Amino acid sequence: MIKQGLHVFFYVVLLLPFWACGEGQSVEEGIEETPTTPAPPETFQDFIQRFNRDEAFHVGRVVFPLIVESLDGDLNPTKSQIKSSSYRFRQIALERTPNYDVTQKIEKQQAIVKYRGEENGISVSYHFEQREGQWFLVRIEDLST
Repeated sequence: MIKQGLHVFFYVVLLLPFWACGEGQSVEEGIEETPTTPAPPETFQDFIQRFNRDEAFHVGRVVFPLIVESLDGDLNPTKSQIKSSSYRFRQIALERTPNYDVTQKIEKQQAIVKYRGEENGISVSYHFEQREGQWFLVRIEDLST
């Protein structure tokens, strides 16, 4: 009697997922997924702090090939690209120093960190974009003379 009861129990347990489905549905279609709440977009300040201290995170948040705009020897604008294999981790100073002024312009989905040298010709801007709630370095503009 116990053996027969166990057989019925296992039979019911095995077929239960199929009974739960509507007519013409597969087992996967009959299972409801719990909706997930997307993570809130990261703030630029949280992003840039981690970008500066975590090399793996940093490299993972650079869009490759990275576009670099600069000036050639005759001060003509040029564009080049850096492949991921050639890219090197570099921290981006976020505070003013005696020789450099640092500004941040943060908009809804774009941010620029600008370095301007005081009487030394340095002019570098790092351009970031927010994509699907995450910030990425997309371009460097080095117009230093």
